[in-house]
Amino acid sequence: MPGEKRYSRYLFVSLICIFVLIYSLWEPSTPSIQLLRHFTSIALSKFDALTNWSTVQAVFRSQNVSDNRSASDDFTTAAPEGPEVNKSGRYVSMCSHNFDNRRIGNQLFNFAAMLHVAWLTGRRVAMVRKHPHGWLDRWFRVAVTRVDRIQSELCPCQPLGEARGLAYHQPVLQLSNRTDIVGKSLLVCGWFQSWKYTV
Repeated sequence: MPGEKRYSRYLFVSLICIFVLIYSLWEPSTPSIQLLRHFTSIALSKFDALTNWSTVQAVFRSQNVSDNRSASDDFTTAAPEGPEVNKSGRYVSMCSHNFDNRRIGNQLFNFAAMLHVAWLTGRRVAMVRKHPHGWLDRWFRVAVTRVDRIQSELCPCQPLGEARGLAYHQPVLQLSNRTDIVGKSLLVCGWFQSWKYTV
């Protein structure tokens, strides 16, 4: 059994290296050495994560994307708010188009995108109490604020789409500088299938 774990780690590191190589060839605008450093830190943290959850949290908090954010205004890890709190204009959730038959993988991508957008903009994540197709609650205990109806409890809302599938939507990085989203909840609309929403 110990030998199998060692080989699975080698396999994992090999896959990460292959992914780095493919990605560096795919997106020439990003210097390859920066990607290699980034993926090396992620790969090492994944090994630590197998035994220590606080390491995972530390890695996510150390990935500063925006200079105008501080640890004191990170609402993504705050306790969920109850039904008595006015939630309009302070949340990130999913638009109605995302309530389709997506299975767990795509739901995890959507959840990662919601957390990423919430972290960048100083908002919280909210989700409906009863997802029409089970959502993540069937497999995980997701500690986010729950609402009965997104449109009536979270809006005014601003939809946030993506330019194309399987790619990071670069304008997301500028959300903290936009004035047209002040006082509005953001609704993630699309697939958001990129690893960059997790850092």
